[in-house]
Amino acid sequence: MRVSLGPFTPIEPLGRGGMGVVWRALHADTGLPVALKVLRPEARTRVLLEGIRNEVRAVASLEHPHIVALYDQGLVSAEASRDSGGRLQAGTPWLAMELCEGGSLASRPPHSWSELKRILLQLFDALAHAHARNIVHRDLKPGNVLFGGQRPGIKLTDFGMAYLLDRHLSGRSREPFGGGTMAWSSPEQIERRWADQGPWSDLYSVGVVAW
Repeated sequence: MRVSLGPFTPIEPLGRGGMGVVWRALHADTGLPVALKVLRPEARTRVLLEGIRNEVRAVASLEHPHIVALYDQGLVSAEASRDSGGRLQAGTPWLAMELCEGGSLASRPPHSWSELKRILLQLFDALAHAHARNIVHRDLKPGNVLFGGQRPGIKLTDFGMAYLLDRHLSGRSREPFGGGTMAWSSPEQIERRWADQGPWSDLYSVGVVAW
């Protein structure tokens, strides 16, 4: 698919998840490979778009070797939608991030205590960096802990994005749960007690991941 989203050109889809489709893409000027996440069309509501922009600004301020770097964000243009033959819908948000091709903790679980300890220490270090800046992940699970990238070690991804989508979409559809992934979430997330969520919610999820 030869279209342009800002300075990025999607090359091939890498996977599909609850939030949208992730593409391998190239930066037009540098040729740097990136992961381009095109969020699902429901993310086009005005309130949610503003929430995503705010979250992107916050997460872009995180500079840590174990947090996926966020490079840019924007909306699919009408021209890009037309060039994609409708595969991309105009007005849909996209995010350009560090490309990690080593799989996730879900597909590569540790096989020893020493390996698990190393991963947990990197996770705690990444979360401490984010929590000190008042940013909570809210969807910490094996699938959001990636391997690979331009820097060594694990990479924590999807800070706050799933929370924003689930909170707004759940509120509209009146689903019984929002703000994370059920099997890994804290009680306050499962019970949709938004005001009670915080860094401790992430630490609960780390415990579940470790178990």
